[in-house]
Amino acid sequence: MITKKSPILLTTALISALFLAGCGSDSSNKAPAKPTTPTTPTLTKVATYTSIKNCSTAAEVPNCAFEKGIYILPIGPNITQVQQDAVKLQVENLLKWAHDDVRKQFSQKKILIGISEEEPNPSTAHGKFIIALAQNIYASSPNINGLELIYTTRSGMDETQSTTTYQKLLQIFDYYVDGDNNTAVGAELTKSYEGFKTLVNKKIGTGTQALGYLKYNECNYGNGQLGSDRIDGTPSKCLADNGTSINDEGDDISNGKLDYTHTIKKNLNPGAFLGLIYEYKVNPANGKFPNELKDANQPKGFTAVGKIASGETTTANYPFNYANLAFTPMSDYLDKWFFPNKK
Repeated sequence: MITKKSPILLTTALISALFLAGCGSDSSNKAPAKPTTPTTPTLTKVATYTSIKNCSTAAEVPNCAFEKGIYILPIGPNITQVQQDAVKLQVENLLKWAHDDVRKQFSQKKILIGISEEEPNPSTAHGKFIIALAQNIYASSPNINGLELIYTTRSGMDETQSTTTYQKLLQIFDYYVDGDNNTAVGAELTKSYEGFKTLVNKKIGTGTQALGYLKYNECNYGNGQLGSDRIDGTPSKCLADNGTSINDEGDDISNGKLDYTHTIKKNLNPGAFLGLIYEYKVNPANGKFPNELKDANQPKGFTAVGKIASGETTTANYPFNYANLAFTPMSDYLDKWFFPNKK
């Protein structure tokens, strides 16, 4: 049985044929052009290094010949090859998964991830070395642009066996690499944290009056840079462990606890917070979350469960978990800039 064809189908078929023939095609007998093979964009390479010559003491720091890229170096005794390899793998993963603009930023800096047993002790040779490196970042002609430390025995934990390297890389990126408002990736990092702040302060999708609302305490990473416009959960005056706004070193920390390694005049919360969200997105089973969420939400605390920013109210301890919609701006930022190539 022959049926009458729909004019809509005929029109659709005609449009398809025209597009398949190509723009500007004619009815001549010219041989069709050979299809071209699409080119794969060249991705920016970020060099990684696991050693450096003549650079292991404080006295050598002014002459350390760091190249652009990321160094993964053991600092001090008792660091194994297995530990160094574990850190290197996470560095390579982050770079592989990231947007090329992130790689471009890293490729222009001299970054060091140091692996050490404990926090730097100025009475030891390797402690003096770390301190000299940190100070060199702010020299008029620095040999290094950014430094973070991975610890192997601090608080009885080996950070090389967790996802901590990812967090430290996000901190470095925010503090020293991203270009701040001079780049899209830097400007959007700041906006993602400000977006979180706005949602929390305006209580938009962050809880209910009956259950309570998500809060966050900025003091631990405030670095003396907090103003009066603070995230809900942050006291108007930050306090030291001694109960006053003056710490044991005699410094005023009312605008945020001071970081004596990252002495850059910058609120350190965005990088630290994004780093922990990055860790959770990579491996939710690790249960990583900022203690600043837990402390600000007492007595409810915070539970590291839930699909991030999903708004699923049936998850345990909602709204004090990762399903909270407040995490949407930072989760979206990471998906766009740090996970576009993660399979």
